[in-house]
Amino acid sequence: VLVVDHDGRIVSLNAAVTRLLGLQARDEGQAIQGLVPEIGWEKLATFDREGGARVLRYDFAVTYPRERFIRLCAVPL
Repeated sequence: VLVVDHDGRIVSLNAAVTRLLGLQARDEGQAIQGLVPEIGWEKLATFDREGGARVLRYDFAVTYPRERFIRLCAVPL
């Protein structure tokens, strides 16, 4: 679970996110765009503002901490 506020700053993250994306607890408060640039954050922000579908699924690849494909499910709160 990764929680990001309306400004794109990390509010909370759990152990699974640290394993999958290499983020750490010290990254709370940091802008997610710089830490995980592989995700189309601008698209997600637009999705949230427009109030579209309740769940957005987004597939992407990361190379750190190791190469893998991830499916992100985003829900605006």
